[in-house]
Formats: sequence, C-alpha cells, structure tokens
Amino acid sequence: MTTEDFYKVLFDEGEQTVFGHNIYATKPSVIDKMGPAVKEKHQFFVINPIKPQKTRSIKGVQHFRNFMFEIDEDQNGNVVSIEKQKEIITESQLPWTTCTYSGGKSLHWIVSLAQPVDDAIQYRIWWKMMVTILNRTAKRLGHELVFDSNVKDPSRFSRQPNSIRDNGKKQDLVSIRTRVTQQEVMKWFSQNEVRFEDHIPKPTKFDLSEVIGTTDDKERFDYIINVLMRNQEYIKGNMNAWQFTFSRLARRTGMSQDNVRYYIQTHCGEIDHRDPIGSAFSDKYNDDEPIYVFSKEDKTKWAQRMAVEEQLAINQKKIDNGEADNLLHINGVYDYVRIGTSFYKKSKTGELTPWDKQTMTMDFGREHVGQFPEQLKYEGFCNIVNFTEDITNVNRMYNRFTRPKWTPSEGKWPTTEKLLRKVFSECGDDQWEQGLDWIQLQLTNPKQILHCLILGSQSREAGKDTFVEWMTMLLGEKNTYFADIENFLKPFNGAYADKCLIALNEVKFSSINDGSMEKIKQYITQDKVIIDEKFEKPVALDYYGKMIMLTNNIHDFMRIDDEENRFWIRTMPELDKKRDFDPNFKSKLQEEIPHFVHYILNRTLNHTEKLSRFWLPESIINTVELKNIRETSKSSLYIEIYDFLDNTFFNRKDENDLYFVINDIREGVKSDVGPKQIKMCLLKEFGYESKKMLRKNSYTTEERNSMYFHVSRSNFYEQPDTTPDLNDVFTI
Repeated sequence: MTTEDFYKVLFDEGEQTVFGHNIYATKPSVIDKMGPAVKEKHQFFVINPIKPQKTRSIKGVQHFRNFMFEIDEDQNGNVVSIEKQKEIITESQLPWTTCTYSGGKSLHWIVSLAQPVDDAIQYRIWWKMMVTILNRTAKRLGHELVFDSNVKDPSRFSRQPNSIRDNGKKQDLVSIRTRVTQQEVMKWFSQNEVRFEDHIPKPTKFDLSEVIGTTDDKERFDYIINVLMRNQEYIKGNMNAWQFTFSRLARRTGMSQDNVRYYIQTHCGEIDHRDPIGSAFSDKYNDDEPIYVFSKEDKTKWAQRMAVEEQLAINQKKIDNGEADNLLHINGVYDYVRIGTSFYKKSKTGELTPWDKQTMTMDFGREHVGQFPEQLKYEGFCNIVNFTEDITNVNRMYNRFTRPKWTPSEGKWPTTEKLLRKVFSECGDDQWEQGLDWIQLQLTNPKQILHCLILGSQSREAGKDTFVEWMTMLLGEKNTYFADIENFLKPFNGAYADKCLIALNEVKFSSINDGSMEKIKQYITQDKVIIDEKFEKPVALDYYGKMIMLTNNIHDFMRIDDEENRFWIRTMPELDKKRDFDPNFKSKLQEEIPHFVHYILNRTLNHTEKLSRFWLPESIINTVELKNIRETSKSSLYIEIYDFLDNTFFNRKDENDLYFVINDIREGVKSDVGPKQIKMCLLKEFGYESKKMLRKNSYTTEERNSMYFHVSRSNFYEQPDTTPDLNDVFTI
C-alpha cells in the first residue's frame, strides 16, 4: 500500500491536481509524471482532478468524483479521539475509498465514485446527503458533534499521505479500498432514508426570475428521472404509482399537464388507464411546494455563489480568531469585490473602501488579479433592504445593505422597555403602541415612509442620544447615520443617502433655513435617491431612510406651518440620576436586542392598515409640542393680523362672520407692508382664500362686488367666545 496506489485509486491516468507546501498553492501538476517521492514532499493535495491550464477553484474542477469527510473537535471544542472517529465511520457504514491520518487530530476519509457526478451542484447535494448520515450516526452514538462543513468544497485540500507535517509528525496512509459505484451509494442513501429532494437547492425569491426562465422541460425531465426518482425503477407492476409520482414532481417543477403526458408516453411507452396524470394535477395538490430546477448555467452560478459565501464565512471565522495574517494571497481575494470597473475592499461590517488595482496586484500578484473570481464581479450597485433575509446581489448588482448580525430569540427586554417608555409614554400623550408600530414597520416594511421623529428635552441628559444608539444596535451600525445637522447639510450625501436611519443632533433654528428645510422634507418622503460622493460617479438607488432629529430647544428650533404633517414631536423627561443611573444600561440594551427583535417580528401592528402616506394616522403628530411650535413658527405679520381680527370679533359680539378686502387689513395693522405680503400671509399662514362676491364690507359697510376674504367666528376661535360684556361683569 503505497502513495502511488493512493493516487491511482483517486485519479485516472493523465489527470492533474494541485500539490502544495501550504493551502495557497494553485497550479496543477500531472500526477503520472510525479513519482511518489516527489509527491510526498508536499503536505497537501486537491482531492479532485483540476482542468489543464486552470487554477484551484470549483470552476477549475475537471471531474466531481471524490468526497472528503473529517472531524477533529466536538461542538464544545474538545478533541474527538481517533477511536471515536473510527467508531462513527464504521457504524455509519460510509462506503469510503481511502483513509489518511492527518498527523494531528483527525482522519481524512475520501469516498471516490466510479462515475463522477455531473457538476458542482450535484456534488454539493451528494456531500450533504452523506454528511447527514454521518451526523445522525454520531448523534445516535451519543456524541455532540458534526462533521467539518468546510471540506465540502470539491477543490478542497487534503493531507498528502506519507508526507511530514511542519510539526514533525507523519501523515500516514491508513487504508485504501476501491472506488464505489453510484448505485452502491444510492442504496446506502435509501437504507438511511436520506432523499435527494430534501437536499436540492432552493433559490431565494430574487433568483426565481432567472432560474424559472432559463430551464426547459427536457432539463426538468432529466432532473426528475436522474435525481429525484433515481431509486424508483419503472416496472409494469408499479405503473400507476410511478407515473403518479413523476406527474406530481413534474407539476411542482412547472411542467404543463400536456407536456407531462408527452414525456411519460415517450419514457414508459404507455399511460396507465387510471389516469395518474390527471390525479396529480387535481386541485388536491395545489399547495405542493415548487421545485426549482436549475439549468446548467444556473447550476454554475449557484455553486459559485455558495462557494463564495462559504469562503467568506470561513475567512470571517479566521479573522474573528485572530488569524487574519493567514488570509493574504488567494483566500484574501474574497475580501474584495469589483463593481463596474472599480475594486473595493469589504470591512468586517460590510463597508466598502475603494481599492486600486495596483495595490491588488502588489498583494496578490498579477495572475490572481487577472483571474479575479467572476462571482465577485458586479455590474453596479443596488440597495435592497431586508432585515430577515440575506441578499448579497440582485441581477449581478451589489447590494449596499448589510443585515445586522442579531438572531431573534425569545426572552424579556425590561431595559429596552424602560428606554422606549421614556420616548413614547412618560411625557405628553401615551403613544406606546404607535411608537412600537413606528419601530416595527422599519424592520418588516422598510420601504414604507414614516414620520420624522423629533425628540426634545430641556436637559442634555434625557436619553435622546441613547435612543439613537439603541436604534443603531437594532438596525446595524452600517445602516445608520448619526451626526450634527451641519454635516447633513453639506453638499455630498454619500455618508447617509443609502442608510436606513438618518439621525441629526443639535438641531436648532439657526441651522434650518428654507433651503435646508426642503432638503430635510425630501429625505423624509422620497423613495429614490442619487448618491453623490466626491470624485465618484453619481449612483441612483432605492431609498429607505427614516429620520430622527434631536434638539434641546423644543419650543422654537424650527419653523413648522399648519399644513406640514411630516414631523412627530415628543418631549423626553429629564433623567433622575439617582434613580435612573445604571453603568451597564447600554450593555443590557445590546443583550436584549435579539429578544426585542423576536417580540417585534411576532407582534401584530396596532394600526394594521395603512391610514396615510406615512401608514400611521395623522392624529399621532397632533402633540402639544407640535401645536406650540406651530404657534412660534408664525410670522410677525400673522400675529398682527391675528390680533386685528381678534379685536374685531371681541368688539362685535353679535357678528359671527367678517367679510373684508386686503386694504382693510392693511389699514388695521401697524407694519408697513404691501397688499401682496398680506395676501400671501392670509393664504399660507391662515389658510384663507378670497372669493369674488356681492357683499357688504364688514369694515367700510359699503356693499359692492369685490374679492372678499371670509372669516367665521367658529373657525377663528377653537372655543366659543364666552367673554362677558360690560353689563355682565358680576356674572359668576
């Protein structure tokens, strides 16, 4: 039993694979031209043959023949003994071909098929089915462990038999058997009740338009016969059952009843007289889950995407373990993307930093940059916000949104409730349910526009900043922008235009002129945005942003007219330092995020139907704070006109209606203003419109046909005028 015997059973004559002293080797060598002694100088080899002139990658695999399995640690990080590893493999009856000792903690088992599977997607299915049986066996034997999922890559490195590791230990060749047939493996699957259908890939909803449109019925038929029904032989005795099963599966793949009938007739030569096809297409099975059959091109794309995502997860795990230095070279390429013609490096949080090609070449070499993985190339940017599903790209467009890392779990969130009560309950009207709706809609319906929440307080220590920090924990640091309003008003918007939340601090009247007010309104209600960054080409994206503004001057920090309905203003109570101080408050908020998310995702909205363009009813914004700021937003001319009309109604208690022209007001106010300014004030601030009519002027008593403004006492006063006249001064 030699190294040469090992390679003869795993590879055919003339095939190539990659050998290396470390896991970063990429170029293949012809196996037959290398003697055992040469091979044994290397610690690693790729388990499947690699195409000539290709480098080590899934795309470069020539034949998908060999499957590797390994386990060295249990779920608690404890080393699994060699004896225990052998026990699991023996008990599972894995039809393995070779076994090599790694010279460390594990045995490497390889299953080699006499006839390779067709492609990477089938390889992945077969590997998952095999490892499912191994993991079940381990559990049945009472072991808390799962086999290493990192070895499912068909271009994976394994340990070179009879080579010496860096630690000085020999990688022994333990045993060699023969290749196994696909029929033998299929029988093993059947004995362990593992079905192909349970392991087929199911694309996300964003893939469906690509997948369904590119697969024809011949591919669907072949997939059903060769994969889903591979263990079900067609014989006369089971004609009805076989044809019914095929028809039901075919219906789930999207085949029409007529085409199913054609393929059964062609394959079987006859159709059972009991009409199994009609039965399978009856309404009884309308709720069957669809099966998405991938075309050859779709299979390649799917396998490449899965490989990239797995590699990214592996890299991230190494970074988290402090092994980042080992990621340079080929694996490090997966920390980068190419969008359009530009390279970017991705941070741990998903932020993209422009990276020039010259630096890439210095880090990885011209060859690797020239062969930059296709799956990391994107045509442009998109912005698809989804807090419950990971969406990396849509139609080859790179998604700028990164989902936060929390995982919902049931539990209590008392610290979070304490904070939210201060925001939505403890001052003014109790709007607790509306506040939870406002937060819930951001997670479950992120495209829905919402009111801009304005939090004010007399004190700087009220918890306003803490609430924004909590929203950052909830939505993700990459998805929020928190800065002073002056930064928001600068020309370039790249820092915040693609964010889910824009929070502005230190909002004050001196910062908000007419132009900046229009910009704020725009970012509350728009659904598209042009991202304009310095030295970068503008990009048009979907916009999901919600806004929060914080101020320490709740009374007159900005102008809000009577018709404006974008702003929801609330006051937060001042913190009682002795009662409210908790040095661990923020860490408790962070710990409770998964529990709050679980609650909010399973909560029924208080307002289940959309009641305005903001979803929540307009009544929620009618707070005392809004009323006060609307009053302070009025112009000096408004105040003069208001006093003039108020005095008129006070002096004329028998008159409930006034009819006047602009000149009447001009003569009654002290300011030296023209008729145009008065008209605009009456229109915009009072909401009064003039109408041509034949009326008696309330001030000149002249009756004429003119453009009159009409004001009713009931409209002018919120409450009826109950002021006693001079004859009623003693009325109690």
